[in-house]
Parts: sequence; structure tokens; C-alpha cells
Amino acid sequence: MIWNCTLQVFQACSELTRRAGKTSTVNLRKSSGLTTKFSRLTLGVLLALSGSASGASLEVDNDQITNIDTDVAYDAYLVGWYGTGVLNILAGGNASLTTITTSVIGANEDSEGTVNVLGGTWRLYDSGNNARPLNVGQSGTGTLNIKQKGHVDGGLFKIRFFDRRRRDGQC
Repeated sequence: MIWNCTLQVFQACSELTRRAGKTSTVNLRKSSGLTTKFSRLTLGVLLALSGSASGASLEVDNDQITNIDTDVAYDAYLVGWYGTGVLNILAGGNASLTTITTSVIGANEDSEGTVNVLGGTWRLYDSGNNARPLNVGQSGTGTLNIKQKGHVDGGLFKIRFFDRRRRDGQC
């Protein structure tokens, strides 16, 4: 059971939310949105909510693949936080930020994150129009691919190469 803040009711979660460690695909279409006022919710919980997509961090993990082809705004994008995650920002997709939080691709040791900007736009500015950091390969493996006329708009990119033999995080 979860609390749906849009409808102001408790709802039973789908079986998809109990599939930890399994592969899931979620397509966000223009006709469907997600609303939550919670922070750091996993995508599995977000599946059970309705409304517009904004207000929480989008965490793509546990072998999840998430496709965005509409306008969405999150506090942060956390792709490959503890496991493996793939975020695809497709043509027609406009992903933006709502707060001053750092977004991360490949956050922790042994995690792997990939963001593919395939014809869409990823805008890494907060609501005050300040450039926000994007850490690629913070302590895990991070990959950012920009293809098919995709566009990433931001000014604070941190690409880190973590040497597992030395374990010091130096380039």
C-alpha cells in the first residue's frame, strides 16, 4: 500500500513494485504523468502514482530501463545509484530539474548507470536558472551518450575516473 497524494487515497501497488532485482521498462507518454512530493522514491513506487511528473528524485536502478518522451521535472536524476540503470531521453522528451540537487550517473562502487539522450533534451538547471552539477562515474561506472540530435544543456559536468586498484578516486 502507498499513499497517492494526487487522489488523497491509499492504493495497492502493482506486482511490478515487488520485483526487486528484475528488469522493468516504463514509458512515460504525454498522456500519462507521475506526481509525488516524496524524496528518493524508487521508480517502482512512482509507477503507482498519477498526475504530472515533478517533485521527487528519479532513481533508475535494479536493472531498470526508463524512457522519457514528454516534459518531466525532478529534483535530481540518479541513474545507477546502487545497481544498474538506463535512462533514455527520447525525441519529444524534455527532462529538467526542480531544485539545486546534483544528478549522478554511476554513483556508488559496483554501480553502473547509462543515460542516452536520443533526440530529447536534458536541461541541468534548477528553477532559478542556475547550472547544476552532473557527476558521471562518481564512484561507479557512468556513461552519457548524446545521439540523434539530442541536447544536454548545463554547465557543471564532472567526469571522474575511479581507479579501483588504488581506491583513491584520482584521475
